[in-house]
Formats: sequence, structure tokens, C-alpha cells
Amino acid sequence: MARASYSFEYKVRWTGRTYEDNSWISRDTLEDWGLGKVLQILDDKEAAKAGAWTRALTAVEVEKHLDDLGLDAEFATHNRIRGLSGGQKVKVVLAAAKKRGEEVSDSEDGL
Repeated sequence: MARASYSFEYKVRWTGRTYEDNSWISRDTLEDWGLGKVLQILDDKEAAKAGAWTRALTAVEVEKHLDDLGLDAEFATHNRIRGLSGGQKVKVVLAAAKKRGEEVSDSEDGL
């Protein structure tokens, strides 16, 4: 019995085309087109996102992460979110986004 060969597919959005023109193309084809490095970057980003939630969530790690964004470690262990100021809440959201590996921008374009 022949063994099935599996290949990942990537959604390709063509420049200057409509949403309906998007297509799914196999990894092998994209590599043949010389896009191996781009695929590796995309795969690394996805792996980082997936791994962000599998790491242990310890009090020490959370305190260090919040400290990196300028929020005292006490806020991580001794306060509820509803007791934080608006600016402190923003820092908590930014810390969570960074923990997940998302890109954080200080731009207000999306608001």
C-alpha cells in the first residue's frame, strides 16, 4: 500500500485582485517558485503563536513580564484588574499581547 504524502497549503492573496481570486497553493509549489524563506518566516511566526500558550504561566514569569512594561510586580499578585487605572489596564493588555507573540504598535490608526 502506498503511503500518502502530505503537504501544507498556504492562502495566497494576489496583488491587485479581488478576494474571490485568493487561492490555496501547496508548499511544494511555493518552494518551486523560490518562496522557501518567506514560508519559513510564516511558519516560525505561527509556531511562536502556538507555543506562547503552552509555556508555564507562573507568578514569577507574569511579574517579570509586567515589570518589563513598567508595571510593578505587586499588581500581578495583589490586585484585581478592576482596581487598576486606565493606563495600568493598557499595560496589562500590552503585556498579554506581547506574551502571545503579537506585534504591538503604538499607532492609533486602528482605534
